[in-house]
Amino acid sequence: MVQTLLDQLQTLPGLVGLLIGLVLMGVVGLNLRESARLRRLTARVRSRVEPAEPAASSGGTVSSSPREPGWSAGTAQTGGIDESSPRPSGRDVGLDADVDWAMTPESVPLAEPSFGFGATPAVRVASPERLHRDLSVHDEWLVTLDGFGLEQVSHELILAQFKDWHRCGQKTVRFGLDGQDRLVVALLLVTRQGGLSLNEYNQFYDRLAAGLSECPGVDSAGFMAQLPDFSICHARSRERLRTLEALDGQLVFHLQSDHPASTQNTAAFLSAMGLSERAEGRFSRLDEHSEAIFSVLPGDQGFNLSFMLDLPRVSHPTQAFSDLVDLAQACAEAFSGRLVDDAGRSLTSALFEQFAQQVASRDQALTAAGLTPGGWLNRKIFS
Repeated sequence: MVQTLLDQLQTLPGLVGLLIGLVLMGVVGLNLRESARLRRLTARVRSRVEPAEPAASSGGTVSSSPREPGWSAGTAQTGGIDESSPRPSGRDVGLDADVDWAMTPESVPLAEPSFGFGATPAVRVASPERLHRDLSVHDEWLVTLDGFGLEQVSHELILAQFKDWHRCGQKTVRFGLDGQDRLVVALLLVTRQGGLSLNEYNQFYDRLAAGLSECPGVDSAGFMAQLPDFSICHARSRERLRTLEALDGQLVFHLQSDHPASTQNTAAFLSAMGLSERAEGRFSRLDEHSEAIFSVLPGDQGFNLSFMLDLPRVSHPTQAFSDLVDLAQACAEAFSGRLVDDAGRSLTSALFEQFAQQVASRDQALTAAGLTPGGWLNRKIFS
């Protein structure tokens, strides 16, 4: 039997089979060795990249594009890091650029509206997701549902006419209460995709008119006639869009390696670092609401991985950026690579410190402008 095997090995097919077997054994051995090395490294670096407890105050979000660390916003560019949109579209705002900032109130979903008819209405707690106390005069068109017989109709009955109304085109619709506990409907005026369009205005107008016409004793036509026309709402929308474009952006940088790790080992390492896979090859660290704090994406154009922080959408952006840098440095060590900007230039500790200061500055500017980083409204605007 042994002699038969030796005779077979002397033939060409036998030699080819032997060589293939040896190559496969070698590949398996290399993968096992790399996996063992990554497990040892993961244990060493995990403590320094574990997510920190969030601060008590609300944070903000800054963004830059995937080609070079910087800020991206709206649809224009002013320099700095390249923009991407998950990379969202928008203009690049350079890290060193001077920008104006905008502001938005936090969402407080608890409300206690009154219901029923007459002078002594019964008090009930409305559904929290339907009534908000954080309506924004800057970022939303607010329509107070009062007068023309509406004051005689319960909030509950009015809301029943709009059960499934949450959007007009790309703009969010929500209901809330003003300081006098009057019911208000709000239409978002601006998003990353642009300002209020005529079609979105018409959808809002027609849907509101149809719903109010179903309320008994309400002069729906008279109420709708006193609302502002599209030109006024559009002008407000364009003005706010300029502020948004000046503040929007994503911070992005990359990992380059001459010996990139396999997709399987990369995924295992990122999972061990506390990230969750949100899409094929895209990993994110999530907050308590399962919203992305920062993300790691498959690289392109010569990059192995890309690291992205979408600042306007993130609470506590300064801490989020620090955690992202720690993770990126751990990846660079694990995969024998270096961190670079969009142009392939190495990023030093001094540059990361500079970026951290700019993140903190952008956080403050967003908050001062009413665009609270990580807030409910910011997640709708910067979507």
